[in-house]
Amino acid sequence: SSLESGWEATTPNDSLDHRPTFAQTEGRDPSNEEILGYIERFKLQEFLSDIVMCVAKYMPKDPFEFIQDHITDLVNRHRGKHNILAAPDAAKRVHFAPDTLSISLAQPKVGPEE
Repeated sequence: SSLESGWEATTPNDSLDHRPTFAQTEGRDPSNEEILGYIERFKLQEFLSDIVMCVAKYMPKDPFEFIQDHITDLVNRHRGKHNILAAPDAAKRVHFAPDTLSISLAQPKVGPEE
């Protein structure tokens, strides 16, 4: 498979365990061209590089906790920078009550502006 990475969820019932994979929905693994197109479409390589540079800028004691604490803001900045809209069903995937957040975030655009 082109997606073999050796990575496996270490926590039973990890949130990724509940999402269907491309192979499960399409009946095949994505081609290398499809993977590269997907990475480019969402500018994922740039996004991940930006995360690493942000961690390097602050050099927190626990970089994983830092990323976990700031991932929503980093995603929102990336979406805004590249005008990448959230999927229409993104709100359904939120597993926390927005009023429990300690930060306030602008609502992401979910469709074309009128």
